[in-house]
This record gives sequence, structure tokens and C-alpha cells, in this order.
Amino acid sequence: MKSALYVVTALVLPLLVPAGADAADVTDLYRIRGADTPVGELIEDGSIVVGQRMGSGPVPGARVVVNHRRLEELTGRLPDMDRSRIRGIQHFSGHGNRRNMDIWGRWYQEDGNTQVFRVHEGDWQFRDPDPDDARPGRIEAYTNSTAIEEGTWLEWEGTITIIEPHAGVMFQLFHEGPQLWSFHLLMGSNGDINFHRRRDEPGKERRILVAENRVGRPIRLKVRSNARDYEIYKKEPMSDGAWEFVTDGSYQRGRDNKVQFRWGWYMGQRPRGGRVRNDAMYFVSGTTVRTSSEGPRRDRAVADEDEGVQPVMRTWTDVDGREIRARLRGLDDETAEIIREDGRVFRVPFDRLSDMDLDYLKRYEDDDDLIDF
Repeated sequence: MKSALYVVTALVLPLLVPAGADAADVTDLYRIRGADTPVGELIEDGSIVVGQRMGSGPVPGARVVVNHRRLEELTGRLPDMDRSRIRGIQHFSGHGNRRNMDIWGRWYQEDGNTQVFRVHEGDWQFRDPDPDDARPGRIEAYTNSTAIEEGTWLEWEGTITIIEPHAGVMFQLFHEGPQLWSFHLLMGSNGDINFHRRRDEPGKERRILVAENRVGRPIRLKVRSNARDYEIYKKEPMSDGAWEFVTDGSYQRGRDNKVQFRWGWYMGQRPRGGRVRNDAMYFVSGTTVRTSSEGPRRDRAVADEDEGVQPVMRTWTDVDGREIRARLRGLDDETAEIIREDGRVFRVPFDRLSDMDLDYLKRYEDDDDLIDF
């Protein structure tokens, strides 16, 4: 019993990074040509007009040259970026469309199939007239608002490479209508990526660790939506295996069944008077947006379970709210044995598991393929 209690206290150990792995040296993934103009000079020469909602720029920046050969050693060969599905960008000084993205190089650039998102220490939402009451700001690419036909899903896929992290929203799913943001993917200041559900859903975790400490370690993400339901998946870029399910959910259906994907950096509405705390940058490579007729995962999962497919990797939560991603490996009358992605095995007493986990275990009570220890 002592070892089982120890296991429960150890749920905060790394979930995705292989034991002993070191962060990649990000300096060999790019080089910088030129220099960034101090923001004060950009305001003084009129490139940035504080309080102007739709700045005309240009707001130039140092050129980021991606080392595609080195990046592909980490990501494998990725598809070409689907530029036709990227409508434009929202940035610290206004909006830009496909025709004038290049003039906002301080915050957004493209190099081959890679989008480069940057923020700079001291930046704020320059559209707000009072810097002391301004929002922290944003730099986001977004798709056209797309109507989704019944029985189909819209899918976004991209490979994320964090160079220098900064806390903020890195992906949003927007259902057409007033403030219909269904979820956020968040970047932490340490390079973690978390999922955050905008509202509680019965039986579902509101916040989920998607990937831990991904500075210099690319990760592929996929988001699916049918304008009401959504699903999120992840995958190690060099893996030949299947996509790993992260979570799903539903939200108020978008007007005219329309949704929009947004990705980049959104620093939020608060604190007013906030500033970007440090220079930061990350890449999104091989961005694709496509329509799929593949149904929701829950329908596929039911079919799989009917065929006796083994339990999948999922998030387990103990009674104190601590989480671990692992797969069910065995059961006895009082304990569940679960195995983490790195192969480490844990035995957790039933009385330490959440009600949702206990409900999940009921479907495997009579499964002869599980270990009976």
C-alpha cells in the first residue's frame, strides 16, 4: 500500500519528454538577418500610430531565415502550407490580409512552409489609445469563416516548434456568433502546451496538459470541428503511429454552421496596461485546412470497443486533482494498474481515483485481455 500511495504523489512527472532527453539547441533552427527597430522609433516615425484601429504600417522586422533542413530532421517532411485557406492576420497594430502580410514583419513572417510568429518585450495593443490601459496584444493568423455541411468536419493541422516561449493563447476555435470561443490551446512561459475548455462540461476535464516543455521539440496538432462538436489530437512528428486523442467537447453551434480557426499568440484582455514580458518566437509548419467526412471519434470508439480493442491512452485524475496520462493495463478487486507513455507502471487504489475514472473502469471489469494481478 505504501508504494501505491507514493505513486499517486508522483503524478506530476514529465508525460511526453523521454527520460533523459535534452531540449534541442534552437539556435540552429534559424538565423536573423538585420535588426528590429525599437518600438519608440516606430511610433516616432509613424509606422505605428497609437490609437489607430487599422494601422497602415509598414512595421518591418529583422528577417527570420528558417533552417529547413535542420527543422525537417526533427519534424520529417511536412506538407506545403495551405496559403489559400489563410485569410489574414490580426496583429498589434491592426489587421492584414494575404496581400499585405509582408509589411507586418515585426510580428509575422513566412519562410517556405513555415509561419513565424514573434512578439517583443514591451509591445502592447497599439490600437488602444492609452498605453496604461491597453490590452497586451496579439499576432494571429486566421482562416475564412467556413460553413460546414451536415455530416462533415473541418480539420486544421500544423506542426508547432517553440523557439522562445511566452505565455498566451496559441490556438482558438471560433464558432460564428458573439463571443463563441469554444476552447483555447495555451502556451506556458516554460514551453508547456495546455488545453483550456471555455466552459465546464459534465464528466470532462476543463484543463489538460497536452505537451510538456516543448521548447525545441516540435509537436503535431490536429483540431476537428463540425460547428458544434470538436476534437483535438497530437502526435510526435517522427512517429508512424496513429494520432493520439487529447480531448473532445461541444459548444453552441455557430451561426450558419460557420467556424474559424485562429493560431499565433493572443495575450488576452487582461491585465490592462500589460506588456509583452520578453522577446519570443515560435514556428507553425505545414499548416493545412481540409474538409473530412470521417465521423466523430465517439462513434469510432464505440465500434472499436465492440471489436475488443485494447484501452487507449487517457488522462487519469486522483481525488486531489493530480493528473497523469496513461493506459489501463490491469485490474484487481481494489487497484488499477496503468502504464505511462514512457513505460513506467503505476498501481493506484480505486479509492484514490476520480468518479470519472471509476466509471471508465467498469467497462473493463470482465475483460479477459487485461492483466489480473
